[in-house]
Amino acid sequence: MLTINDLNPCYIPKSHTQAYKLLSLLLDSDEVLEAELTHIFNGRQRSPIQSLGGSKYCWNIINHTNDKGVIFSRSLDPRHKSGSKLDDAKARAERKSEYKQDSHKLAKQGRIRESTAFLESIRAKSELADLVSNAANDDHYNQQTENEKATTAATVTASNSSASRDSVETDHQQKKEYKKMSSFKSYKQIKLAFDKLLNSEVSVKLSEVLILIIYLIFQIVVLVALSFSLIKSGAL
Repeated sequence: MLTINDLNPCYIPKSHTQAYKLLSLLLDSDEVLEAELTHIFNGRQRSPIQSLGGSKYCWNIINHTNDKGVIFSRSLDPRHKSGSKLDDAKARAERKSEYKQDSHKLAKQGRIRESTAFLESIRAKSELADLVSNAANDDHYNQQTENEKATTAATVTASNSSASRDSVETDHQQKKEYKKMSSFKSYKQIKLAFDKLLNSEVSVKLSEVLILIIYLIFQIVVLVALSFSLIKSGAL
């Protein structure tokens, strides 16, 4: 019986591939049930079958079907196993011719499909242009569009007004806080000045005392002015 080691190496896939596994199964058996292939390759036997029957290896795999056209088993062309180089070459030549015919058919269908798709694309664009043109001349559509624009503009205006109002309120609140902090700061400065005056030693010069009194009077004036300002603005 012909084994995989008896074959021309150029027709043998790499040993770690699924195509190699499939070739070994087909060489070892007259027929391999489709159910067995489905189990071995987890239902993905189509890829190694295409690889073996492709232009690189050109193995002629025979599909055995029932009366409904359903494949139930597969086998290699017997000429591959005959041991005759001439018969093997004929089988490969037939498979290569069949493969090229199938490739040509697919390419032709692709070109036809490409032309059809191009025409369909042009037709779709034409329909879109007609719809846009009709919509532009449709009074109801134009009125609806204007209403939508007006609604959007009103919403944006209301949003901007609300944001502006919040900003004004926030700014007013910050000013109130700043005035309160300024008043508190002035009060602390006056208190500190009085403490310094009360705790000052007798050796303090008269000029220093006068300067301190003038500074205290100035701070009192500032505090009074701030208080009136706060009362007037409603912060107090």
